Amino acid sequence: MASDEEDFSLSGLTQNTFLADSVILDDELSIISSILGTENLDFVWFTSNPVGYNTLGGVIETTTSNRRILEIYSPIFPGYELREPSSTNPSKNIFPSLTYYILGVALHRKKDYKSALEMKQKALQIRLKLFGEDHPVIALSYYSIGVTRFEMKDHKSALEADKHALRIRLKLFGEDHADTALTYNNIGVTQHEIKDYKSALNAHQHALQIRLKLYGEYHRDTAETYNNIGGTQYKMENYKPALKSDQHALQIRLKLFGENHSDTARSYYSIGVTQHTMKNYELALKSYQHTLQIRLKLFGEDHSDTAESYHSMGVTQHEMKDYKSALESHNHALRIRLNLFGEDHPDTVESNYECGITQHEMKDYKSALESRQRVLQIRLKLFGEDHPYTAESYHNIGDTQHEMKDYKSALESKQKALRIRLKLFGEDHPDTALTYNNIGVTQYEMKDYKSALDSSQHALQISLKVLGENHYATARSYHILGVTQNAMKDYEAALDSHQHALQIRLKLYGEDHPDTAESYYEIEITQYEMTNLKSESESE
Repeated sequence: MASDEEDFSLSGLTQNTFLADSVILDDELSIISSILGTENLDFVWFTSNPVGYNTLGGVIETTTSNRRILEIYSPIFPGYELREPSSTNPSKNIFPSLTYYILGVALHRKKDYKSALEMKQKALQIRLKLFGEDHPVIALSYYSIGVTRFEMKDHKSALEADKHALRIRLKLFGEDHADTALTYNNIGVTQHEIKDYKSALNAHQHALQIRLKLYGEYHRDTAETYNNIGGTQYKMENYKPALKSDQHALQIRLKLFGENHSDTARSYYSIGVTQHTMKNYELALKSYQHTLQIRLKLFGEDHSDTAESYHSMGVTQHEMKDYKSALESHNHALRIRLNLFGEDHPDTVESNYECGITQHEMKDYKSALESRQRVLQIRLKLFGEDHPYTAESYHNIGDTQHEMKDYKSALESKQKALRIRLKLFGEDHPDTALTYNNIGVTQYEMKDYKSALDSSQHALQISLKVLGENHYATARSYHILGVTQNAMKDYEAALDSHQHALQIRLKLYGEDHPDTAESYYEIEITQYEMTNLKSESESE
């Protein structure tokens, strides 16, 4: 009786991006210029000149005190000093707000998001006193704060800031304006991150309608919106519409950029993800191969995007049961990730993990065990003992040890997985049920039928409670229970368990499925044993 192999999933659906803060500066300077006139802006050269901007970046890298940075920065403005806003000379108050804002941009670029947020909030407070709420520069400040909040993974606050920006822009510019579309886009991205997919889809569709009206079909922003709509539809499990949206984005990008462009590669990749999920593996593989060829040409071999392409190809090749090719692809990804990130990185762990799965399927259990033990050691280092990924590693190591007929070690590994899952999830959880099932399988092979029966009954009770009767995991629990009852010569109970499994599998899969065939076979075996027992009893 083979042990279960846990499902693995394809990661990295799509990369949604905000407009970079450095690009927003162009709008910032345009608005300030319209207020004061460019003859008053001695700092325009500094903020628009790459040398000046990069110098500011250098100051931030080498200086620990933000106050000291401001002191270094202030002499650039003749006759200017840092102070609280003045009601008598509002023109000078714009300078500190822009200073704070540019510092916020630079700190954001340095990934010092906490300090960046502080600077941007100071800029906002000055501007609110100067201009009130309904002003373009206020909308920009809220928008930019949302960008930083998003990077800090404070999605609730990011959404609030974006909605502030949207309200102002709708009031000032109306619906059909580029800034309004951009704000809808970012609201959609943030709602996507907090898993409010229905609202995210609505926001992205708003952005699309505006961009189609402003730019038409063949524009990079229109393509990006189709891409984002596809990503959200995918998460909503609307795979056909998602595929259509991604294909829309691809056609636009091919026309605008041609084949060899990173955005074109991203569209091919998103299409591949959806095709894979729809189980159209041949088309998915072609999409991933397209992606790989573009990325190799653009980035070369040793690049994270190239590794991602090899990884996704490997996942699809595995599903196609082309294990040799899958292992080659995963090894490619692993080599690149080791080179780029080292051993202790989530992407490296992912590649080792996939190698272990494919090696296990190829029955190269020694190599699979080595891969899975590497994953466990890294996960212990990254996450500690009591973590779902650590439990998964123990579980998978136990599966491989089981196949190597090292049942004692397999049982120990699975019991470690169970202990963690009970601690994290409690008794009533699908992963806990899975572990009880697999422990029962190993106990069965060790001929400890009483313990195996207890484990499989535990698994069945949890599955019925958590997943319900008509679920493949419940059918699997009935199957394992029936096999154990058969070994204990409790044929009536075994027959009842196998018939339960059969009814579920017929409902889920129909007649022509390997699991349905397995249940028919076990019923036949059990009925045969019952007939033999009856004959022996009558002959006595």
